[in-house]
Amino acid sequence: MFEEKTIKSVLKETIEICESEPTKMKVTDSEGTRQATIQDYMELVRENLYELADMLGVEDVYLN
Repeated sequence: MFEEKTIKSVLKETIEICESEPTKMKVTDSEGTRQATIQDYMELVRENLYELADMLGVEDVYLN
């Protein structure tokens, strides 16, 4: 089932990512589960910012 995200839910998720303990966050990728790196954090936040821009209709901020 697909859950429709809202601006509020994406903002909440982004805040949770930024406030999380770096040593406790895990990432699962094609190689298995591992401790998250700073790059992983940056990617999660970047994806959420792109999603917010799409929701607000201002995709040009990241497309240019």
